[in-house]
Formats: sequence, C-alpha cells, structure tokens
Amino acid sequence: MTFLENYADRVLFIISAALIFMPLERLFPRFKVRLNARRDMKLDLLYMFVAVILLMALSMIFIVSVVSGLGWMVPEAAKTFVSSQPIWIQVALLIIFGDFYYYWVHRLFHTVPLLWKFHSIHHSIEHMDWIAASRTHPIDTALTNSGVIIIAILFEFSGLAVLIFGIQFSWHSWLKHSNVMVGWGP
Repeated sequence: MTFLENYADRVLFIISAALIFMPLERLFPRFKVRLNARRDMKLDLLYMFVAVILLMALSMIFIVSVVSGLGWMVPEAAKTFVSSQPIWIQVALLIIFGDFYYYWVHRLFHTVPLLWKFHSIHHSIEHMDWIAASRTHPIDTALTNSGVIIIAILFEFSGLAVLIFGIQFSWHSWLKHSNVMVGWGP
C-alpha cells in the first residue's frame, strides 16, 4: 500500500467518524459548547490531517528499529501459537497486550519530564470533542501507538486482527475524548 493510499484510507476513516460523532455531539452533548465556535479547532484539524504525515514516518522508523532489534528474541513456538488462534482470540490478545503496553508508555509520558514535553500538547485541550483527540505530538503518538503494531509483527498476528484492533482503538479514543454524554459506570 502506498503512502497516498494509506493517507486516503485515513481521510475516509475520519470522514466516517465525523458522520457519527458530529451528530452524537449535537444530540447528546456532555457540555453545551457550540462546535463551530470552539477555539483551536483549526489547530486540531491540522494535527488530524497534517501531523499524521510526520506520525507515519516516525512510527515506521520506530517499528522497523524495534522489530529488527527484537525479532530474534521471539520463539517460533510463540509465533505459531498466536498465528494459529482464531481471529477473535487474536483480537482479544491484541487488546490485552496493547492495553498493557499503552498503559505503561502513557504513564512514562506523564512521569518522565522529557516525554511530558511531548505529551503535554495533548493535555492543552480546553474543550473536548472527538476532533481534539488528534491533538498529540507525533513523537508521543508514534511511541504510544506503535507498540501494538510491534507486538503484532513480532508474534505474527493476522492482518485482520490488527485491522479490527486498530478500528476499535481509534473509535474508543474518539469516543472517550468526544463531547458525548456517555455513562462509563463506576
């Protein structure tokens, strides 16, 4: 898949999210904020559509470096075990391992001063909506989101499992940052 095809797929994915989240934010808002009047909307759209180009490049460098360095450490039996599982188990494993990785990397971004400089951009959001979820420094997002891809490559998860995980991860991220009244329970 070429860069342009990958970018075009991302744009279509974002448009589909807009068709869902924009009406939800209008029908079930958590906070009564006019979406059109929100400050920094242009900044968030810039992150969503332009910074993603740098993000893709940084992610690729990080993924290739880590997989090249650690690939020899993964036993063939582990790869065979994972790749022989049904898709739903592979997706469940990716969610478990991905969430574990994401939690600890996210925690590092909050506790290591150098990493916080990158992550603090995300916390500069003053008004939450689904678009604001994209306001992240490309280095932050590359290191945070590449972990699941690295795990998937090292353990030979199927492409379909990675795709399902990626869709679930993106929609969950947009939902938790959106201005939609959602009950998260205790």
